[in-house]
Amino acid sequence: MAIHSALTDEIAVDFGEKGTLAGTALDVFAEEPLSADSPLLEHGNIIVTVHLGASTEAAQEMSKPRRP
Repeated sequence: MAIHSALTDEIAVDFGEKGTLAGTALDVFAEEPLSADSPLLEHGNIIVTVHLGASTEAAQEMSKPRRP
């Protein structure tokens, strides 16, 4: 699931506080960069990371132009 299109930062925090969310990892946020005092950082069941999907070696190989 494209998590950010369905789950806002506020909903993730609310679910984290209620224990409704077993766990999630987020790499896209409503405001970037994520502030150091973001409530998302206060919950052990919410993992935040930078958005680096295109920075993997595999992604770089796939983005190279292909010759016919």
